[in-house]
Amino acid sequence: MALQFVIRAQHVEDIERELGQVFGECEVFPIRSGHFGLSIPQRTVEAVGEPNLRAALAALSHFDLWAGAWNRLPPPVEAANAPSPAKGGFIARLFGRGGS
Repeated sequence: MALQFVIRAQHVEDIERELGQVFGECEVFPIRSGHFGLSIPQRTVEAVGEPNLRAALAALSHFDLWAGAWNRLPPPVEAANAPSPAKGGFIARLFGRGGS
């Protein structure tokens, strides 16, 4: 099964630096400012090993879509960069913007 994450990073190069040569085999796409989607194909997981990939990502704050949890909670969004408050829901909680 492919690995899928939401990565909190300022630049896609931050993700590329941590993944190294594997980066070219992954799908990375912007979600919103400071957040990227990352999909690592099954063939890459099998070739490199899931523990090695998770170790490479450990330096980045990331949400594992299969586990449903952050590897570490991201810092709150700065007030100057924060969009208007959302009214709850999973996505709002995922990005640390309110909700219960």
